[in-house]
Amino acid sequence: MKRIFALTVSSIFLVLALAGCGMNKSMSPQSPQGASQVMVTMGDAPSDRVIAFALTINSMTLAGGSNPTVISTATPVEFVRNAGTFQPLVNAQVPTGTYTGATIMVSNPKVVAIDATTHLPVQLTAALSTTTVNVMFNTPITISSSNNATTVETDFDLDLANSVTISGNTATINPVFHVSSKTVHDQDNDDFKDIHGVVTMVSAPTFSVASRQMDQIFNFTTDSNTRFDGISGMSQLAAGMIVEVDAKLQADGTLLARRVRVDEDSDDGVETEGFVTSVTGSPATQFMLNDQFDSGPIATLLNLLGVGTAITVDVNSNTAFSVSDTDEINFNGLSLNFDANNLDKAQRVDASTMHQESFQPSGMVLTADRVRLLQQSLNGSASNVSGSTFTLTMASDSAFALLSGQTTVTVQIVSGTQLDMTVANGNTVRVRGLLFFNGSAGAYTLVASHISQQ
Repeated sequence: MKRIFALTVSSIFLVLALAGCGMNKSMSPQSPQGASQVMVTMGDAPSDRVIAFALTINSMTLAGGSNPTVISTATPVEFVRNAGTFQPLVNAQVPTGTYTGATIMVSNPKVVAIDATTHLPVQLTAALSTTTVNVMFNTPITISSSNNATTVETDFDLDLANSVTISGNTATINPVFHVSSKTVHDQDNDDFKDIHGVVTMVSAPTFSVASRQMDQIFNFTTDSNTRFDGISGMSQLAAGMIVEVDAKLQADGTLLARRVRVDEDSDDGVETEGFVTSVTGSPATQFMLNDQFDSGPIATLLNLLGVGTAITVDVNSNTAFSVSDTDEINFNGLSLNFDANNLDKAQRVDASTMHQESFQPSGMVLTADRVRLLQQSLNGSASNVSGSTFTLTMASDSAFALLSGQTTVTVQIVSGTQLDMTVANGNTVRVRGLLFFNGSAGAYTLVASHISQQ
């Protein structure tokens, strides 16, 4: 996973990006002269057993120039939610200068893993070995006032695989970052997926969203190509709606909304997402969700329980099942379904209700109006490579294996799958995509959106 930080001569735009384990570790920062904006990313799954990881970023100070502080407000971040995607984090201001690194102050780690014995989620006792993380750039980044129309993306890859040590029910965390950078152009295809929160202001062609994940407000602009789901267009977008926004960082540092999906538009609606940890009934009538992230007025209460809260979700004949990112992942022609007959453990989903019914000290119970299959990432070894399919074998102590009781899935490559490598037998890979379950066959298929070297 990764996070992003964007820095301009007059402003710095920090965003959070979650990417696959080991992504971009071989890349080193470039030194673009006259860059007006720099984007910083952080993230990585600490272990295949981990299904939620949260850390509070208390501050970030750049090394160089006047040593400006670009984050000064404590911001909790959950890292696993968007493995392989980008999320905005914060806007700040910095002067011109040459920057050689950064100091990041962190606190309050939370780690939820699947217990190897019970095969149930457990929140580990997490401790930081240090609260001060010093990151050195391989090549200094120079920001000059002579060229202030360029954005530079600088990725802080928090390598959690090498940052977290798990022993029993204890997790020791020593954050390790790898850094890379590039210049952003308007024609780039990099997107921030599923920027999730509550609409706070609408003034066409712009609107603002308060991110529930990062507790920040972000401004978006729209154009004639912006797609709206759930409403007909900008004229129906209103403050209070819970939305997901796919956006693109432009060269001038603005966020252009590519897609706006309205999830809930009621005052007491709620949406929560995470991994399915148990299922009751066939077809399913109820399942347990281990919460990673939630939206809506009730979220303030739910957040008091912390990352990893167990959510009970009831489903019935009125529950609508759907699949996310069908415009990105083409599974047409494949015999794959997502419904109450084809829902099982280890799938990552979100569940929402228009009217929240009950809240308990031990968790939440909601009757879902909608259950949606979300993208997730799996790591493993490739075998049986044949045409557009291969078998992905995961570790026996991975969250997927412990939850599902299986160690293999069939990976389906489709039109639009981003391939960072040519998959061959024996490769160790990370695959991000939609995990389908065939209830009658008891088998999983992962339709890939992105395949990279692990």
